[in-house]
Parts: sequence; structure tokens; C-alpha cells
Amino acid sequence: MTSLLYFKRMGQLPKIAAHTNTIENMRALIGKVLGYGLTHFRPQVDLTFTGDRLVTLPVTGVSPGIDIIAGYANRNESWLPDKTRAFLEETRAYFASGTARKYFVPHPS
Repeated sequence: MTSLLYFKRMGQLPKIAAHTNTIENMRALIGKVLGYGLTHFRPQVDLTFTGDRLVTLPVTGVSPGIDIIAGYANRNESWLPDKTRAFLEETRAYFASGTARKYFVPHPS
């Protein structure tokens, strides 16, 4: 889901002044108080590369969340290259272990 769909569901559309190609460029613009941004993850640090402090807030009330999906064309993973299979196994283990939770933005209670 794109960020614009969040706004559309709320019955509003933002006035977009700029697009960036990287998350860090977006964070730098926000740090200089030149706008705001929406991302699908929470960076581990709250400082931009230029030293400005950022605040992370969850978007609530518009989406139940996202599912992370690894797509491939066959249910049998044995045909996948070894590196792809290893990547899938490591990714599953990473999210199952709870280590990734530090990157999640908690919903306010």
C-alpha cells in the first residue's frame, strides 16, 4: 500500500512538494523541518546523518498492518538456488526470534 492510500482513506490528500530516492534523504529533509514522511519500517536510530533528531509515530486507524511475503512460483522450495533458500530460512528465523521487534513501531494503547 502506498502512502497516498493512507491519506485517501482518511479523505485527505497531501500537497506533495518533493519525492526522494532514499529513506535517508527523506529523513534529512524531515530533520531540517522541510516536511514529513511515511515509511514501512522504523530505523534503529533517531538521528539523521546530519545529526537532526527525529520522532517516530505509528499510523493508526487506517490499516491492520502489513504482511511480509516472500514470493516464488512453486510450493516446493527444493528447486530454489541454495542462496535463495538460505535467505528465506534466515529471514524466517530472524522474524520468528523476535529480534526484529526493535524495528517495529508500537501502537499506542
